[in-house]
Amino acid sequence: MELIIVVALVCLGIAAQPFAARRLSPVVQSTLGSLCVGISLVLTALVGSGLVQLPQPMMAGGQAQAALPDVNKPAVPEDASPSAEGSPASPAEKPSVVPNDESRFFVPPEQTPDGIKLYTDDDETVIIPPGRPNWVGQAPQLEGAIHSTAVCSDPYATHQQAIQALDKKLEVATADYIRQHLQSDLAPQLISYDARQIHKRLLPPQNVYHEKIKVSIGPMHQVHALVEFSPEFREELDRRWSELRATYRLAETGIVGGGVLLVLATIFGYFRLDNATRGYYTSRLQFMAAAAILAIVGTSALVSKWWIYWL
Repeated sequence: MELIIVVALVCLGIAAQPFAARRLSPVVQSTLGSLCVGISLVLTALVGSGLVQLPQPMMAGGQAQAALPDVNKPAVPEDASPSAEGSPASPAEKPSVVPNDESRFFVPPEQTPDGIKLYTDDDETVIIPPGRPNWVGQAPQLEGAIHSTAVCSDPYATHQQAIQALDKKLEVATADYIRQHLQSDLAPQLISYDARQIHKRLLPPQNVYHEKIKVSIGPMHQVHALVEFSPEFREELDRRWSELRATYRLAETGIVGGGVLLVLATIFGYFRLDNATRGYYTSRLQFMAAAAILAIVGTSALVSKWWIYWL
C-alpha cells in the first residue's frame, strides 16, 4: 500500500508539471505525460502479475506474547541482602524457601471417601467425585476415522454458568480443529460453527459429563465434553473450503482483469480525445488519464484489501 501511495503522488506531481510551468515546450509536456501514463501501466502490470503483493485482510486482535522467566536462573529472594559490613548473610538469616522448587508438582493424588484429592499449582486442594470418564483431560486424538478433542469448562458456582463457559470453549476448540485441518488461519473466519450447531452435529449426549467438585470456597460446577469430528464432517470442510477458494480466486481474477481493461480503455480514450482536439488539450488530457488510472489502481487495491481474501 505504501508503494501505491508513493507512486500515485509521483505520477500526480509529474502530470501537474504542465500547469505549474506553462513555458515548457510541447515536447517536454508530452514526455512528462507519457512518462506518467507509463508508470501507471507498470504499476498496474506489477499488481496484476502478483509481483507486488496486496495487503492481506486485517485480522481481528493482535498476537501478543508475554515474556517468559528464565527457569534456569535461580530466583533471588527479596529479603536476601548483604550485612552492614558488606559480607554475605549468614546461613541462619537465609530464607528456607528453595528456588525453583518443583516438588509440589509431583504430589500424587490421594483417594478419599468423597473422591480423589488433587493439589493445584497454587496449593489449592480440589476433591473430584468418582465416576469421571476416561476421556476427560486427554490430548486431542487426530488419528483414526473419528478425531476427538476433550473440552472442559472452568469451575463455576452454578451449572448454567458452567454450560455457557463450555459453549465458548467448544467454539474455540472447533475453530482450532478447522484451522489445523485446512492449514489456514483464515479458515475459521470463513467456515464457523456456533455452539448450537456443535451440540447438534459434533457432540453426542453421552459425551457430556457434569461434575460437582469441592474446593476451598465450597462446591463448584464443572462440565466436560468430548467433541468428535467424523469423516463426513471433514469432507464437508474440504468441500466448503474448495468452494470458497474457487469463489475468491474468481473474484481476484475479475478484479485484476477488470482493472487492466479499464486502464486500457482510459488510454484508448485519451488518444481518441487527443486526436479529436488536434493536440490543443494534450496536457490536460494526460493529467486526466493519469488520474483515472491511479483511481482505478487505488480502488482495486482497496477492494482487494477489505472484501477479497487471497486464498
